Amino acid sequence: MWIREGDVVIATPWEIQDSKADVIWKYTRPQIEWLERKGYLK
Repeated sequence: MWIREGDVVIATPWEIQDSKADVIWKYTRPQIEWLERKGYLK
């Protein structure tokens, strides 16, 4: 999965190295628009 600056993701930090994380979800453009309309993102 490619992640670019500005992408909206859900990430969980590593327990042993909290400066790194696993990306568990990357939102699509329609999902981001829905989150913005509902006020979850600004």
